[in-house]
Amino acid sequence: MQKMLRLILSVVVLMVCTSTAMAQKKFTIVIDAGHGGHDAGAIGDFSREKDICLKVALAFGKMLEEKSKDVRVLYTRKTDVFIPLYQRPQVANKAKADLFVSIHVNSVEKGSPRTARGVETYTNGIAQSKANMAVAQRENSVILLESDYKEHYDGFNPNEPESYVMWEFMQNQYMAKSVELARCFQLQLRQSGGRQDRGVKQTSLAVLRGATMPSVLVEVGFISTPQEEQFLNTPQGIQTTALCLYNGVVDYRNKHDRRSNKLSTEPVPKPVASEPAATPEAKPAAKEAAPAVQPEPQPAKETAQSEPKPATPNFRIQFLTSPHKLADNDARLSGLDHVSFYRDGQLYKYTSGTYATRAEANKKIGEVRQRYPDAFIVKFMGDERATQ
Repeated sequence: MQKMLRLILSVVVLMVCTSTAMAQKKFTIVIDAGHGGHDAGAIGDFSREKDICLKVALAFGKMLEEKSKDVRVLYTRKTDVFIPLYQRPQVANKAKADLFVSIHVNSVEKGSPRTARGVETYTNGIAQSKANMAVAQRENSVILLESDYKEHYDGFNPNEPESYVMWEFMQNQYMAKSVELARCFQLQLRQSGGRQDRGVKQTSLAVLRGATMPSVLVEVGFISTPQEEQFLNTPQGIQTTALCLYNGVVDYRNKHDRRSNKLSTEPVPKPVASEPAATPEAKPAAKEAAPAVQPEPQPAKETAQSEPKPATPNFRIQFLTSPHKLADNDARLSGLDHVSFYRDGQLYKYTSGTYATRAEANKKIGEVRQRYPDAFIVKFMGDERATQ
């Protein structure tokens, strides 16, 4: 009996020690700014992918460091240097990181229409489409810039079945959480950033291969599309993108990290729901201020320009945020009652309906959420957003 009690006590002590060690270990995230040095990445009309990636990565990391003191942030690069692809996930592996996030900027092939827009997030997997494979080929081509690439990438041999077994094992072990992290990013980039959601996708990416934790590659926009390039080169564009990534990590931790204690997704002063506050130093772009979010019937009443109404309290259902003003016949505004918008800095925030009480708005919000799951109720005084 005493022997059994000692055994039970030993197990309890081991469990307590393990739990304590886990509690003391900081949540670690490695942020990878794509490309760098002699690898410029995609080239736009006036900017380079490597520079945008670095600005977003540093802004994203700074938010984590300042607003999440229990998070340890590491970078694969903080300056304009070239880092071989195989070394990037190694940084995360050596640090026993909880997440690995690689930041990139998208581009279409030369000769293609320069109209592609939006954000998409990739996890490692088997490419299910030619488009996904094209992304993989473009991103993986970087290894050819490494003088000793044959030495570092011969571990995976497509002619050996054992390589596929190991690949699938590593892939499946972290696939579910990688997809969950990707969905958190896409949700925030769509909801808070007003960006077109191109979805979560899978393809074979060397920069994610070998990462022993949930890992994703985020394409934060198209440098080949003039409006998106312009947006990604403004302080507002950088801060909004970084804020969406920050909120995505918060969402992910609330679901999967017991150390998070239900963190807030409102990381800036006077936040509105989970949307980013306008960046004070952001200035309008010289051409067109920000990327279009999608194509295009119901005219939207311009609340900001309509005749003033009595300052009586009313409630509306906010369903969409856009960095630019949508066309009156934009398809996303169709089928909704009494659509209007208000300005918050340089963001256009669209609402549906005008209700005398919050209870009336609650009766209608279910209909709006069938199309916009993240819709929420906001209070107005006349046509001005109330400070709550």
